Amino acid sequence: MAMALLWNGLAAAAPHIIPGAGPPEIGLRALAAEFTRQRPGTVIDIPPSVGIAGGLRALQSGEASVARLARRLTEDELRSGGLQQVVYGADAVVFVTGRDVPVTNLTEAQALALFSGATDDWEALGGPPAPVLVFYREASEIAHQALRRHIPAFAQVKFTASAKLANSDTEMREGLARYRTALGWMTLSTSDVRDDRIRALHFNGIAASADTVASGRYPMKVEHVLAWRESQLDEDLRRFLAFVTSAEGAQVLRKLQIAVPRAQPK
Repeated sequence: MAMALLWNGLAAAAPHIIPGAGPPEIGLRALAAEFTRQRPGTVIDIPPSVGIAGGLRALQSGEASVARLARRLTEDELRSGGLQQVVYGADAVVFVTGRDVPVTNLTEAQALALFSGATDDWEALGGPPAPVLVFYREASEIAHQALRRHIPAFAQVKFTASAKLANSDTEMREGLARYRTALGWMTLSTSDVRDDRIRALHFNGIAASADTVASGRYPMKVEHVLAWRESQLDEDLRRFLAFVTSAEGAQVLRKLQIAVPRAQPK
């Protein structure tokens, strides 16, 4: 009897791992923390990013029952994989600097000049003399793609020779924190409004927020998506998916400035 109870307790504590893209990571961790606070014994694990492709591979192979994505799947992807999805949030893509940069807003032209190296000192934008150190992500990265969609000229930018490639959101954030006059980009929730080592900038005079993303005033964004195969879900994961799209889940997301759709697209 005692061994049976012990086994049942261990089984209840087995983690449900949701791998995948970086942009939804912070929001899902907050959702998981609130969900498991209300349901002791349930474990929802949001590990570091393995990218959209990595999340889908884990889902297709059966290593994971749910994957987190930063774009919605096409109808062909859903049909061929026997998958379902929910788009539960939208996150602004923001230009971010180190803490010593006094600039609070970038125009499209200024962003292009900074990333290309045509402007290489913050003094040109009204700050004290300080070199601009550019961090960037690979062209396939989802936030980079969002920038290229909404700033078409960004696709033609040749990054300055001194620019540093960041291979993850964590590398980008830590690079900007270390080099106090650096410039890069990430999603607003990833930038973490509580981290005073970095600063998210306005773009064309518009501050990124859940409200400005939801209204369309702030145009650069990525979607937060969960995908799953129904046959792989257990009751805990079904309850977690319901929580993510609930009014209570929306409150968690809005605290992180993640916009929540009024009607959940499937």
